[in-house]
Amino acid sequence: MPGTYEFADARGKVVELVLEPSEAPRIGDPLVVDGRTLTRIASLPEVKKPKDFFHVAHSLHRWHPDAPRHTAEGKPVFCTKREIENFRAKDEARTQGKRQLAFDPS
Repeated sequence: MPGTYEFADARGKVVELVLEPSEAPRIGDPLVVDGRTLTRIASLPEVKKPKDFFHVAHSLHRWHPDAPRHTAEGKPVFCTKREIENFRAKDEARTQGKRQLAFDPS
């Protein structure tokens, strides 16, 4: 499966090439493409998350008053799982564990 690799030319301009992993040179090694010598540079792959992708906190109360938004059924919705963990920790600290969780079979 091809991957995207970053290279720098002699002027320092960064270009991306799609190559098979077996064809990609090691980092720092040159590659000649259309008469241009490109040097592979280190880069981290980016995972692009869709903007309409959210995490539903099934373990929190429905219609929780401090949640940023809710599903149509009232379940709290967050952008990341870390937000859920932080929200849960702050809520437990604020209530000092006194809030009773109701069983929600759905």
